[in-house]
Amino acid sequence: MYPILVTLSTPWGALPLYSYGVTLGLGCLLAWYLVMRRGVRRFGLRKPFLATGFFLSLVTVIVGARVGYVLTHMHQLDHPSHWFALHAGGLSLYGAVILGLLVSWLYCRTQHVPLRVWLDIIAPAVAWNVVLLSVGNWLYGSNFGVLLSDHAPRWLRLLGRFPQWPEATLHQPLWLGERLPHGSPVWAYHVETYGLSQDASHSLAVHPTQLYLSCWGLVLVVVTKSLRSKRYFRGHIFLTMGMLYGFARFTLGFWIDDPDRIMMMGWSLQQQFALLAALLSALVYSILAWQHRHHRDVSVPRQRLQTFAQVPSVPPPRSSVR
Repeated sequence: MYPILVTLSTPWGALPLYSYGVTLGLGCLLAWYLVMRRGVRRFGLRKPFLATGFFLSLVTVIVGARVGYVLTHMHQLDHPSHWFALHAGGLSLYGAVILGLLVSWLYCRTQHVPLRVWLDIIAPAVAWNVVLLSVGNWLYGSNFGVLLSDHAPRWLRLLGRFPQWPEATLHQPLWLGERLPHGSPVWAYHVETYGLSQDASHSLAVHPTQLYLSCWGLVLVVVTKSLRSKRYFRGHIFLTMGMLYGFARFTLGFWIDDPDRIMMMGWSLQQQFALLAALLSALVYSILAWQHRHHRDVSVPRQRLQTFAQVPSVPPPRSSVR
C-alpha cells in the first residue's frame, strides 16, 4: 500500500526508503541477532563460525532469490538495469532455498559441523523473515489475492484494497539508469483485467494473502521456539518448519491472483516448489525419526559438538586444599 515509507532529504537529493527494502533490512538485523544468540548460548559454537556462516547465507539467499526471479521473469525485465532493482520487489523462494542450502552445506562441510545443526540454528530467523517480508509484499502490493465477495467483513475489505500510486513512483538509482514505469500493481491489474475505472483511487477488494502468510509466519515463530528445548534429532526444528511452511504456501497459492505467477499444469511454479519442499521435508523427517527410535545415533541431547568450531569447555579449577 505504501511502496515508499518516507523520503529523506540529503545533500545529494531526495533519498526514498522503500517499504520492501526496510522490511528486508529489519529481517537481516533480526536474523543476525537470533543466529548469534542461539548459536553461542544453546549450541556453544564460536562467534567467528556463526558470523561467517550468517554472512555467506545472507548473500547467497538474496543472490539466489534474485537470480531465480530474473530467470523466470526475463520476459518482463526488458532492461538489464531492472535485474538489480531489488527495491521494486521480485525475490524467488526456490532460488533462495536452492543456492542457500548449497552454500551452507559447503561451508558447514569445511568447518566439520553437520548441516542439520546449522539449519536448526537459523530456523527461528527464517520464520521471522516470513513474517516481515510478507508485510513488505503487502505494503508494495505484490502477491495479492483473488477478489473478495461482497459479504466479506468490512475490515478485511479495507486490508485488501490497494491505492493507486502515480506511475514512476519507484525510481532506479542513478547508476542503474532509467526509472521504473510501474503504477500500483494491484490497481493496474484490476484496470486491465476487471474493467476498473482509471479514475478509481483504490483497487477492488482482494484477499490480503500477504497478511495471511505473515500470520502463518507467527505460527512458525511459536513452533520453532517451542521445539528448541525438545529437539529429538539434528534438523528436527528446521524440517518441522519446512513441512508447515510448504503445505501452507501451497494451499495459499490457490487464493493468489498475482499475474507475475508462472503457471504450469494448473499450479503456479511457487506452489509446485512449496509442495516439493514440504514432501521432501516430511520424507527426511520420517527417515531421521526412524533412525532416532531404532539406533539413537542422530539424537542430540545437550551434548557439545566435537569440532573446532565449538567453544572449548573450561575444566573446573583444582582444589587448593591439600
